[in-house]
Amino acid sequence: MVQVKSSSGNFVSIQLIGVEKVRDKLKKLEMDIHSAKNDQLIKNATLYAREVQQSIMGARNETKSVDTGKFANSITITKKGKDEIVVEPRALRYTSGVNTQQVSTWLEYGTSKITPRRHFRNTAARIKPQVIDNFKKAVSQITARFK
Repeated sequence: MVQVKSSSGNFVSIQLIGVEKVRDKLKKLEMDIHSAKNDQLIKNATLYAREVQQSIMGARNETKSVDTGKFANSITITKKGKDEIVVEPRALRYTSGVNTQQVSTWLEYGTSKITPRRHFRNTAARIKPQVIDNFKKAVSQITARFK
């Protein structure tokens, strides 16, 4: 709030009132948004991992993978940095010696003998609008309290 503190002749003294209160609210808002961002990263990574697993097992509009159990169960969520979470298969070994990460690449992009199954890319495209909406709603809820 701006308040005219005093005036005398051609001189006016203006005082801003409540600056500290606004600064404190902004600091709290920043902390709340940071916390919501972290929550949303975890929630949306979990959603993505679950949807990839459903895709692998044939419950989505992608071709079902042949060995669904080991591959689907290998999908993990790993926090890599301040603002990054990676969803990827753990390197579980098949009896043939290959691991689920190798199989994942072959299935995602295809080989000369295997058509691509695009579990990860299709899932990302399918849930992108929902993820964006989740983040928007979280920030809106926080900023609504600021008013």
